[in-house]
Amino acid sequence: GRYHNVRDGDAGRPRDDNFQGFGQTTSDGEGGYKFLTIRPVAYTGRTPHIHFVVAAPGQRRFVTQMYVA
Repeated sequence: GRYHNVRDGDAGRPRDDNFQGFGQTTSDGEGGYKFLTIRPVAYTGRTPHIHFVVAAPGQRRFVTQMYVA
C-alpha cells in the first residue's frame, strides 16, 4: 500500500486507508517488540528511514531513526 500525500504522484497503486503515519507498541517482559509498517521511500535529500522514540517512566526519551537500504 501507500500513504496519501499531496506530493505522492503515484495514484496507480492502491492507498492504504489504515496507514496513520505513526504507531506505538510496548515491549514484552524480555524487551522484545514488533510492528508492521510500509517500506519507506527516499525523498529529496533524505535516505529512506523510520523514526523511533523510546520512552520509559522516569527516563529521558531517546529519539533515533533507522535507515533502509
